[in-house]
Amino acid sequence: MKVIINKPKVPIIWLDTFVILWLKKLKYHEIIDDKNPSNEKDIKIKLENLYYVIYQKVRERKLICPQCEQD
Repeated sequence: MKVIINKPKVPIIWLDTFVILWLKKLKYHEIIDDKNPSNEKDIKIKLENLYYVIYQKVRERKLICPQCEQD
């Protein structure tokens, strides 16, 4: 059997578990970085921007963001 692998036409982004946990904390208004609270505001801004861009690009079908387990 011959398998042909083609490059996808739409880019795929795979988020690390750590980022997913931070996004969950952002959603539920929890403290994101317990070890360094001084960075909290900056991290929240970056996470909100990340979430917005991913959400918009997936809806526009310009990005694939799989939702699955790493196993």
